[in-house]
Formats: sequence, structure tokens, C-alpha cells
Amino acid sequence: ANYLLKNSLFDISGEIYSELLSQTKNDKEKATLYHQLGSVKSGQGKHEESLSLLEKSMEIRRKYYAGNHPILADSFHMI
Repeated sequence: ANYLLKNSLFDISGEIYSELLSQTKNDKEKATLYHQLGSVKSGQGKHEESLSLLEKSMEIRRKYYAGNHPILADSFHMI
């Protein structure tokens, strides 16, 4: 799915990330998948949907990482 996203194949990568999200119970994995889906929506020009997904990712990540952790910086960058 990352390859598809990097090559602007947003519909296919979005479907894969959505399917993976529906299958995982791990919060850290969910945060990553929300982040990736946010990237997909941004690439599609769906900025409000993107922001919502990125905020979900950030909310989960803040539970597990300190405020200066690089993974949070990545989330802030996308928002």
C-alpha cells in the first residue's frame, strides 16, 4: 500500500489501508493506518477528510509517545 501511495494510486492504497484498519485491534497500528489514510485523502484533494483522519492518528499517538517524539512531529507536519 505504501508503494501505491507513493505512486499516487490513491484509490487502491486507500482500500488496502481501510481493510487493514478494520482488521487490527492494536492502537499503534491504527494510528499509523489513520495517518496513511489521511495521506491518501490529502492526495485526493479531500482535505477535510484528511484532517479528520490525521487528528485521529495524533490522538492515539499522544497516548503512547512523549511530546517531542519524532513520530508526533511527522503527524504535526501532515496536519
